[in-house]
Amino acid sequence: MFEHTSISDNNLCYDIKKNEPFLIVMSSPEFHLAKVKEMHNGVVRVKGNANSVNLLRMEGGFGGEVLVGFCVILGLFSSVMTYGENGLFESVKIGLGVFLFFIAFILLLTGLVSGLISSLRSLGNYYQKYWDDFTFDGVTVKSRKFQIDASEITFVRPRVGKSGDEIEFSASVRSGPKGGRELGRVVVDGYDIANMVEYLSSQFGVPLDEEGLEKFLKKEGITAQEEYHIGKEEDKVWNRRYGVAQLGTATLIVAILHSFFGTTISGLLIPLILNFAIVHNIMDYLHTQAVENAIATERMERSID
Repeated sequence: MFEHTSISDNNLCYDIKKNEPFLIVMSSPEFHLAKVKEMHNGVVRVKGNANSVNLLRMEGGFGGEVLVGFCVILGLFSSVMTYGENGLFESVKIGLGVFLFFIAFILLLTGLVSGLISSLRSLGNYYQKYWDDFTFDGVTVKSRKFQIDASEITFVRPRVGKSGDEIEFSASVRSGPKGGRELGRVVVDGYDIANMVEYLSSQFGVPLDEEGLEKFLKKEGITAQEEYHIGKEEDKVWNRRYGVAQLGTATLIVAILHSFFGTTISGLLIPLILNFAIVHNIMDYLHTQAVENAIATERMERSID
């Protein structure tokens, strides 16, 4: 039997017989956008995913779904417009070619843009302040080329930055007494802030200010019920519904206008743009209503219990 002894306040222990450290990995909570990967060597990798420069990964992949949907619409549009001149088989080939062309173009463009921005960030101290993608082995936090000794960490607290309409939530990792010096921050979606603060506090072995966290959530209008109901699986379902609604209505509009009125490409642009805006607002309203109904139902169940 091995005998273990804990060192400091972190989740690091020593195997006395082997004289080797090992990390006690805490179970990761459910996140909305953020991801936590517990690797085989005990190292934990954390991604906030709310500060991504990749268009395809923005909003948990919603940006990618919209762009792919746009490519599908262009492909269908090209097939419909060329059907009369080339026949079914040729028009399908043309539509597929247009779809693949725009997919390749978007992948190339997003890759170049995200690579350029990441390179510019690496030249400065961006990743020292923003831990967008970092690892922790129980001793050291590594954010790209920067390394931070975990023994310096004394607490983790939520923070919010507001600039105009932009709101940035982050888990601020700090050193020293209350207030202290910020070592780094993990930018997250608003619904991930509570779980991220709790998770990092447990990983770094520092006390959690539950009262302060609760006050912060109430002040920012983030409740436990909302955090529970707006999860990964529900978002996936609503994103699929949104994609199907956009593609279905766009295809219907193209088919009707072209078949009955012989509308040209330029004439279809305005109806498609209007369709995009209308479907987006309708789906957003239905999503909000579903969440509010779920919250109301849970509150009623809790009051009965």
